[in-house]
Amino acid sequence: MNMKKLLRTILSLMMVAVLVLGSVSVLTGCQNTDNTNNDDSNNNNNNALDYVGLEKEEYLQKLASNNLGAAVDSLGEIYGTLLSGAGSSSVPEKMGAKLSMTLTVGDTAMDLLEQAIFGGEAPVSIDFLKEINLDMDVAMNGQMQAMELALGLKGQHIAAATVLMNMADSVIYAAVPELNDRWIKLEAGGADMPNVITGGLSSPAMLAELAASLPDAETLTKVLDRYLNLVLAELDNVEQSTTTLEVGGVKQECTLLTLKVYEADALAAAKAVLNAAKDDADLKKIIEDFAKGMEDLAGEDIGADEVYADFKEAVTDALADLNEITETDTETPIKLETYVDKNHNIIGMKLNETSTQGSKRGMAYFYNLTEGEKTAFEFAIPSDVDDTDDFKISGTGNKNGGTYTVSMQGQNMVTVKLENMSAEGGTVTLIPSKNLFPAEVTDMLGELSLQIKLSADGIALTLMGGSEVLLCLDIKAVESDGPSMDVPSNAVDGTNSSAMEQWAEKLAMDKLMENLEKAGAKDFFEALFEAQQAPAQPLPEFSYTDEGWG
Repeated sequence: MNMKKLLRTILSLMMVAVLVLGSVSVLTGCQNTDNTNNDDSNNNNNNALDYVGLEKEEYLQKLASNNLGAAVDSLGEIYGTLLSGAGSSSVPEKMGAKLSMTLTVGDTAMDLLEQAIFGGEAPVSIDFLKEINLDMDVAMNGQMQAMELALGLKGQHIAAATVLMNMADSVIYAAVPELNDRWIKLEAGGADMPNVITGGLSSPAMLAELAASLPDAETLTKVLDRYLNLVLAELDNVEQSTTTLEVGGVKQECTLLTLKVYEADALAAAKAVLNAAKDDADLKKIIEDFAKGMEDLAGEDIGADEVYADFKEAVTDALADLNEITETDTETPIKLETYVDKNHNIIGMKLNETSTQGSKRGMAYFYNLTEGEKTAFEFAIPSDVDDTDDFKISGTGNKNGGTYTVSMQGQNMVTVKLENMSAEGGTVTLIPSKNLFPAEVTDMLGELSLQIKLSADGIALTLMGGSEVLLCLDIKAVESDGPSMDVPSNAVDGTNSSAMEQWAEKLAMDKLMENLEKAGAKDFFEALFEAQQAPAQPLPEFSYTDEGWG
């Protein structure tokens, strides 16, 4: 067993958990930037009284327990919410929403579109594609689902369609009411339609059955906390000092706790975890319940009774392997540096190997600093062969936003700008490096960027070429009562080819062409229709005289 690898894995997981917990707030602009007060806004699990009178080893263990424990608790809450939703086989009450989507195409993008369609100058105008509108009204009520779709071009309505799904009977109804007042009826599972309603684990009853075999959120959180504390109890070689961190001109004084983890420590932690797991009643129940649930879903014997016995045997074998290890490296521990502010919040971590090999900047690190109204963030995985970084994200900002750069192997990949960030929304702009694109692309489109505007009622995605809009997708959503869910009585059997031919013959195509003409699209669709009706050109004849031609 590679103990060095085990050490790195354990400590890396600790870094990732703290990084996620303590640093995402900076990138979303939600961190409290006043670091001079005594509240614990960065970590609701932090209580100053928890740390009174602790020795440095106990202090680090309490810090890790509180910060990583908060991540475990959050995971448990999310898991509990998902489990509760999946575990309910009842159907929801009526709910509905209206979605409005508008795609706007800029002039440069239109020129490229013309080239793609026609291979040169367009024989007919396609200006109607400068603005494409799609409105959706969707609703669910018990076992019924309904959706209305309306397509528009440049603000001109073109056509609408309605879809009604009866989940109880596995039936779908569809109609284009402006063109034909008759509905089409399709039954799921039929020869002409895949079973998209009742198949697989999508049925509420099957999801509820699966959820019943999973542990509840309280049990899962208790088990994760138990093994976290077992690992922390074995990590007690700590040095303490004070230092000042600086990133992007932002400085912050802090306490530095340096944890040295030798192979013997990792070995002891692994043994503690395996010894506990061997006779853990909670784990036994989790494994047995899940195996039995999967067997019930499969409807056949899959050996559920033997799953826990196999697990226990694997744990016993692993313990035996660890007990055979009698010599460990006592010279080159892995160091985990933890930087803590005066409010007991972790503001940085650095993982390093104390051997002569590897980067002096560590194997991985992150810093999340606050100075007055200013913030700075840096996360990096340094290269172990030179002074570059295999991956790095860094930048500065404040509670309302900031500018951050993502790079790989020393090359800038993308710049992320956050502006006017708040609980109601804000603007995120992604600017990829010019080096990622051929020069002709940049010359044609300009400096590319993607702007994402978030608001209470929707999102707007805008692809920019320099200062020009190339594409913009604007999506807005509001609550609604949804379309009617009355089951139609005049439905045509969608599997009856003769009935479908009669239905198609009665389509009011004149109305559709009138709408297309108003939108300026009639000439294009007529040309498209004529091209489809044109006879296919015969392929040229080829004659091969080479006898060796395969």
